[in-house]
Amino acid sequence: MGARLIAVPYDSGNRNRRMGRGPLAFLDGGAARRLAPICGTVIERVVEHREGYPMEVPMTFELQRGVAAELSAALDAGEFPLLLAGNCHNTVGAVGGYASRPIALAWFDAHGDLNTPETTASGFMDGMPLAMVSGRCWRRMTATIPGFRPLPDERLALVGARDFDPAERELLAGTRIPLVRCEEVQRRGAETALAAVLDSWSGSVAAVHVHVDLDVHDPRCLRANSYQPGGGLSPDQVRDCVRAIAARLPLAGGTLSAYDPATDPEGTSLEVGLELLELLARLGCAAADGAVSR
Repeated sequence: MGARLIAVPYDSGNRNRRMGRGPLAFLDGGAARRLAPICGTVIERVVEHREGYPMEVPMTFELQRGVAAELSAALDAGEFPLLLAGNCHNTVGAVGGYASRPIALAWFDAHGDLNTPETTASGFMDGMPLAMVSGRCWRRMTATIPGFRPLPDERLALVGARDFDPAERELLAGTRIPLVRCEEVQRRGAETALAAVLDSWSGSVAAVHVHVDLDVHDPRCLRANSYQPGGGLSPDQVRDCVRAIAARLPLAGGTLSAYDPATDPEGTSLEVGLELLELLARLGCAAADGAVSR
């Protein structure tokens, strides 16, 4: 089974700026070379803005449509899809790429990503992707993504989030999306902390897409971007969580998101990200020829 690296080098509609530099940094840092011994053939694809005048909202959904097309093509080709995203909302496109396949989504992030246009205080589109995925906002626009259907709360999990806007925290409290706190992972271990979520998914989903915003990590371990709050998980704890998920359910694919090389002068975050890609590929390519392939 091969792998497909899908890079989206945009942050808030700006190409190769700030977190938009992260996807190409992973490609330039040798991601394909490091995955080749694990998966064999590794295909690199870059999703680009092509339609009209560059405005952030239309571009957001254009890029998501491009991600959906690339991920669907990867599944058709029997490749394990790995998304390198400038912004977390690119994973909304990945959900579209799986179309009707019964996947779950494990969302590792320091933030809730559950704002809507009505709750946001900043207007930052990248604070809304989990609300988009669950059908709570931008429904007309997400309907333009081929194959996209909102995921029910029961097929989502938010892991490591610790920084919420007040209205976002209130919204989360009214959902059925489970929150696995950093303290649970640190105190009980990854397998135990995730057990209830994985129990609920077993028998109802075919595989799990693992989304990792690198700011889920503790900034004392690495600095991923300028939005990273204090606290968080260590790289070992994040990897343990990924292993715990893969021990119970096949991996459908993965996302690595929101890496800004400007905050990482020593390359620590880059290396942790590459190691995480290797782990996702090793676990994903070892699954039974892709549990969600056609």
